[in-house]
Amino acid sequence: MKSVISLYIGFFILVGFASLDYRTLEVEIKENSTISIKGTSNVHSFECSYEEEIELFNNNIELLPNSNSFEIKKAKLHLTAKSFDCGGRRINRDFKDILQAEKFPHIDIKVNSITPHQTQYLADVEVHIAGHTKNYQLQVENPNKTHFTGDLIVDITDFGLESPKKMMGLIKVDQLIDINFDLYLNIKS
Repeated sequence: MKSVISLYIGFFILVGFASLDYRTLEVEIKENSTISIKGTSNVHSFECSYEEEIELFNNNIELLPNSNSFEIKKAKLHLTAKSFDCGGRRINRDFKDILQAEKFPHIDIKVNSITPHQTQYLADVEVHIAGHTKNYQLQVENPNKTHFTGDLIVDITDFGLESPKKMMGLIKVDQLIDINFDLYLNIKS
């Protein structure tokens, strides 16, 4: 998911500099970028960090003007579901079970369009988890020209996933998770 989020952030940065004509940009996600998934249960909260290098599926992104927004082509993060570390062997196993990582080893996030909105951007994204795809609108903050941050709240049941129950139902993970990204980009036109 980090890669997808990184792509989205890269596109947002590009929109800030793009004129109203077609452009192809080369986008690279810097090493200090992070993606994490946060969740809660009725007992405690957890955070799982993406441990691989965050990369775009294709580093050449196409921007096409479309009234007050930009249509995005070839902007996709392709994340390995097993590469999230939640801080312990048991919770890592449970998290991978929730994502059905054996059957669906990748999480894809694709940016379809971005729209400037006051001091932020709104991105229309497509998230693909466990064989299901869902569209979301994501608000992205841009503290400077190459740094993008945001949170995407998703309901795991939208992807056909179930919240696990442990200890005969005494511990239950909430259905809503927060995909958090903090991306630093290198953009060349």
